[in-house]
Amino acid sequence: MKYKRETDGRRLDGAGKEATRLRVGRMLNKGFSPERLAKDLDINRRSIYSWLEKYHNGGCEALKRKPRPGAKSKLTAEQLQKLYRMVTWSDPRQYAFPFALWTLALVRELASKEFGVALSKVSVGRILRTLGLSPLRRAIERDPLRVSEWLHEEFPALQARANPT
Repeated sequence: MKYKRETDGRRLDGAGKEATRLRVGRMLNKGFSPERLAKDLDINRRSIYSWLEKYHNGGCEALKRKPRPGAKSKLTAEQLQKLYRMVTWSDPRQYAFPFALWTLALVRELASKEFGVALSKVSVGRILRTLGLSPLRRAIERDPLRVSEWLHEEFPALQARANPT
Protein backbone atom coordinates (compact mmCIF):
# COMPACT_ATOMS: atom_id res chain seq x y z
CA MET A 1 0.00 0.00 0.00
CA LYS A 2 1.24 3.47 -0.91
CA TYR A 3 2.04 5.83 1.97
CA LYS A 4 -0.49 8.63 2.29
CA ARG A 5 0.44 11.82 4.11
CA GLU A 6 -1.71 12.93 7.00
CA THR A 7 -1.10 16.56 6.12
CA ASP A 8 -1.14 17.58 2.50
CA GLY A 9 0.33 21.05 2.05
CA ARG A 10 -1.40 21.46 -1.29
CA ARG A 11 -4.67 21.91 0.58
CA LEU A 12 -3.40 24.97 2.43
CA ASP A 13 -4.17 28.44 1.15
CA GLY A 14 -1.34 30.75 0.10
CA ALA A 15 -0.91 32.24 3.58
CA GLY A 16 -0.74 28.78 5.15
CA LYS A 17 1.89 27.62 2.68
CA GLU A 18 3.94 30.74 3.27
CA ALA A 19 3.71 30.31 7.06
CA THR A 20 4.92 26.72 6.74
CA ARG A 21 7.88 27.72 4.56
CA LEU A 22 8.87 30.52 6.95
CA ARG A 23 8.60 28.25 9.99
CA VAL A 24 10.76 25.62 8.31
CA GLY A 25 13.23 28.36 7.26
CA ARG A 26 13.55 29.57 10.84
CA MET A 27 14.02 26.01 12.11
CA LEU A 28 16.69 25.33 9.48
CA ASN A 29 18.42 28.56 10.55
CA LYS A 30 18.44 27.28 14.15
CA GLY A 31 20.30 24.18 13.00
CA PHE A 32 17.55 21.62 12.63
CA SER A 33 18.30 18.84 10.17
CA PRO A 34 16.33 18.97 6.90
CA GLU A 35 15.85 15.20 7.09
CA ARG A 36 14.48 15.43 10.62
CA LEU A 37 12.15 18.32 9.74
CA ALA A 38 10.83 16.41 6.75
CA LYS A 39 10.03 13.44 8.94
CA ASP A 40 8.68 15.35 11.98
CA LEU A 41 6.56 17.81 9.99
CA ASP A 42 5.51 15.23 7.38
CA ILE A 43 6.79 17.38 4.51
CA ASN A 44 8.41 16.03 1.37
CA ARG A 45 12.23 16.08 1.65
CA ARG A 46 12.60 17.67 -1.76
CA SER A 47 10.39 20.56 -0.66
CA ILE A 48 12.51 21.09 2.45
CA TYR A 49 15.75 21.12 0.41
CA SER A 50 14.20 23.45 -2.16
CA TRP A 51 13.20 25.85 0.64
CA LEU A 52 16.66 25.51 2.18
CA GLU A 53 18.28 26.57 -1.10
CA LYS A 54 15.93 29.55 -1.41
CA TYR A 55 16.59 30.49 2.20
CA HIS A 56 20.39 30.39 1.68
CA ASN A 57 20.12 32.52 -1.47
CA GLY A 58 17.57 35.09 -0.29
CA GLY A 59 16.69 34.62 3.36
CA CYS A 60 13.12 34.74 4.60
CA GLU A 61 12.08 37.06 1.76
CA ALA A 62 12.77 34.26 -0.71
CA LEU A 63 10.28 32.02 1.13
CA LYS A 64 7.45 34.55 1.02
CA ARG A 65 4.62 34.45 -1.49
CA LYS A 66 5.10 36.13 -4.83
CA PRO A 67 2.31 38.05 -6.54
CA ARG A 68 0.32 35.84 -8.87
CA PRO A 69 1.07 36.48 -12.50
CA GLY A 70 -1.59 37.88 -14.74
CA ALA A 71 -2.59 40.91 -16.67
CA LYS A 72 -3.15 44.13 -14.78
CA SER A 73 -6.80 45.14 -14.50
CA LYS A 74 -7.96 47.45 -17.26
CA LEU A 75 -10.30 49.30 -14.90
CA THR A 76 -9.20 51.28 -11.87
CA ALA A 77 -10.95 50.97 -8.50
CA GLU A 78 -12.79 54.25 -9.17
CA GLN A 79 -13.95 53.01 -12.56
CA LEU A 80 -15.16 49.74 -11.00
CA GLN A 81 -17.16 51.72 -8.43
CA LYS A 82 -18.68 53.88 -11.15
CA LEU A 83 -19.53 50.81 -13.26
CA TYR A 84 -21.17 49.19 -10.23
CA ARG A 85 -23.30 52.29 -9.62
CA MET A 86 -24.22 52.54 -13.29
CA VAL A 87 -25.34 48.92 -13.48
CA THR A 88 -27.15 48.78 -10.14
CA TRP A 89 -28.73 52.23 -9.98
CA SER A 90 -29.83 52.68 -13.56
CA ASP A 91 -31.64 51.11 -16.45
CA PRO A 92 -29.71 50.34 -19.66
CA ARG A 93 -32.19 52.50 -21.59
CA GLN A 94 -30.81 55.53 -19.73
CA TYR A 95 -27.59 54.97 -21.68
CA ALA A 96 -29.44 54.67 -25.03
CA PHE A 97 -29.48 50.88 -25.06
CA PRO A 98 -32.59 49.25 -26.55
CA PHE A 99 -33.24 46.80 -23.67
CA ALA A 100 -34.11 47.20 -20.00
CA LEU A 101 -31.99 44.27 -18.89
CA TRP A 102 -28.23 44.38 -18.35
CA THR A 103 -26.36 41.72 -20.29
CA LEU A 104 -22.64 41.03 -20.57
CA ALA A 105 -22.67 42.57 -24.04
CA LEU A 106 -24.34 45.76 -22.78
CA VAL A 107 -21.99 46.12 -19.81
CA ARG A 108 -19.08 45.54 -22.17
CA GLU A 109 -20.34 48.27 -24.49
CA LEU A 110 -20.97 50.60 -21.54
CA ALA A 111 -17.39 50.12 -20.31
CA SER A 112 -16.14 50.88 -23.80
CA LYS A 113 -18.21 54.08 -24.07
CA GLU A 114 -17.59 55.35 -20.54
CA PHE A 115 -13.97 54.36 -19.98
CA GLY A 116 -12.59 53.73 -23.47
CA VAL A 117 -11.64 50.19 -22.47
CA ALA A 118 -12.12 47.11 -24.63
CA LEU A 119 -13.12 44.12 -22.47
CA SER A 120 -14.00 40.58 -23.45
CA LYS A 121 -17.30 39.06 -22.34
CA VAL A 122 -15.35 36.74 -20.05
CA SER A 123 -13.62 39.72 -18.43
CA VAL A 124 -16.95 41.49 -17.96
CA GLY A 125 -18.39 38.37 -16.34
CA ARG A 126 -15.39 38.16 -14.02
CA ILE A 127 -15.69 41.84 -13.11
CA LEU A 128 -19.42 41.53 -12.40
CA ARG A 129 -18.81 38.45 -10.25
CA THR A 130 -16.12 40.36 -8.34
CA LEU A 131 -18.58 43.21 -7.78
CA GLY A 132 -21.18 40.74 -6.47
CA LEU A 133 -23.41 41.05 -9.51
CA SER A 134 -23.78 37.45 -10.62
CA PRO A 135 -26.97 35.65 -11.63
CA LEU A 136 -26.66 33.56 -8.48
CA ARG A 137 -26.89 36.71 -6.35
CA ARG A 138 -30.05 37.75 -8.15
CA ALA A 139 -31.55 34.29 -7.61
CA ILE A 140 -30.84 34.57 -3.87
CA GLU A 141 -32.51 37.98 -3.74
CA ARG A 142 -35.60 36.79 -5.60
CA ASP A 143 -38.80 37.01 -3.57
CA PRO A 144 -40.87 33.84 -4.25
CA LEU A 145 -44.10 35.51 -3.07
CA ARG A 146 -43.60 38.45 -5.43
CA VAL A 147 -42.78 36.08 -8.33
CA SER A 148 -45.94 34.09 -7.67
CA GLU A 149 -48.07 37.26 -7.56
CA TRP A 150 -46.59 38.41 -10.84
CA LEU A 151 -47.17 35.04 -12.53
CA HIS A 152 -50.74 34.64 -11.33
CA GLU A 153 -52.03 38.23 -11.33
CA GLU A 154 -49.96 40.73 -13.30
CA PHE A 155 -48.87 38.51 -16.20
CA PRO A 156 -52.42 37.25 -17.02
CA ALA A 157 -53.63 40.87 -16.92
CA LEU A 158 -50.89 41.88 -19.35
CA GLN A 159 -51.81 38.98 -21.65
CA ALA A 160 -55.46 39.96 -21.54
CA ARG A 161 -54.63 43.53 -22.53
CA ALA A 162 -52.31 42.37 -25.33
CA ASN A 163 -54.86 39.90 -26.78
CA PRO A 164 -58.33 41.45 -26.35
CA THR A 165 -60.37 38.74 -28.12
